Amino acid sequence: MEIVIYILRWVMSQHHDARSIDMCSRVCRGLYICARDPAIWRDVSIRTWGLDCSDLVAPGPTTWRQLYLERPSNHQPVPS
Repeated sequence: MEIVIYILRWVMSQHHDARSIDMCSRVCRGLYICARDPAIWRDVSIRTWGLDCSDLVAPGPTTWRQLYLERPSNHQPVPS
């Protein structure tokens, strides 16, 4: 599982390709769980907006993935 998460993190860090990660998560439950790993979404959020997004507080997004999907940017939204 660690290797799969590492590969998904690399894909996100190189291409900011949230759509591909979402498509991978539809293959099986294992990939779904890996694609929801907070480290993946934290890395891409910080690369997208910088370090100013480092705090998740209520009533805002509760996960890094949710932050990435809800915060305005130039990325393509992924269906939830």
